[in-house]
Amino acid sequence: MKTYTLITGASQGIGEEFARLAAEKGHNLIISARNEAALNTLAQELSAEVDVVVLSADLSEPSAAQALWEAASEGRHINRLINNAGYGLSGPITAFTADEHDALLEVNVGALTRLSRFAIGHMQEAGGGKILNVASLLAYLPAPYFSTYGASKSYVLAFSEALSKELSDSTVSVTALCPGPTQTGFFDRAQMDGTKAANSAMQSAPDVARIGWDAMEAGRTAVVPGSQNRLLAFATRFAPRNALASTAAQLFSKP
Repeated sequence: MKTYTLITGASQGIGEEFARLAAEKGHNLIISARNEAALNTLAQELSAEVDVVVLSADLSEPSAAQALWEAASEGRHINRLINNAGYGLSGPITAFTADEHDALLEVNVGALTRLSRFAIGHMQEAGGGKILNVASLLAYLPAPYFSTYGASKSYVLAFSEALSKELSDSTVSVTALCPGPTQTGFFDRAQMDGTKAANSAMQSAPDVARIGWDAMEAGRTAVVPGSQNRLLAFATRFAPRNALASTAAQLFSKP
């Protein structure tokens, strides 16, 4: 049975770079996102190197993660799962409807949790595998005006750390990738024009993807790309939470 790497949110940004990197390393791919046209374009590019399966999915739908997993794993062994799908909502919590917040949480938390659960059982039965969950530097601090997104990424980090320990004696590893600002379409979708965060220095998506991939392959629990980002993540252990929230509010508030 062929082995595959399943990547969500693969149509652009870090997810797209994960797909390119996996293909470069000879991994067959299952790529998923909402934008089927973009997935097909990427698949056409990479199919000369590896087998590429396109499965479009809207992970904001509660039943979508299970449907995606069932379609992806039918007749295939998935030995790598990269939970990259995710997005943010920038502004006061009342600027968005309850349904909009629910949809974000379903993608960032619900689908990631379900896919991780499905993958762990599948990988254990098949002899092993690796999972990479994309969190954020914001997992380490409160994020006013980006509250739902920041909280969802705190969940991803804590969830991944817990699973990493839970599975430490098994053949399955779980890693959290916690990137800072990265050159992708993320800030545009989050409508963050004018914020200090959107104008900050950014790492390239290929660099972040490679750092995450290497950490996953090494079985590390978590990785923060970039020396300044690592310093900030470390400093949050000692700074008062209210001070962290005030700093974050300056980054994410709009003029």
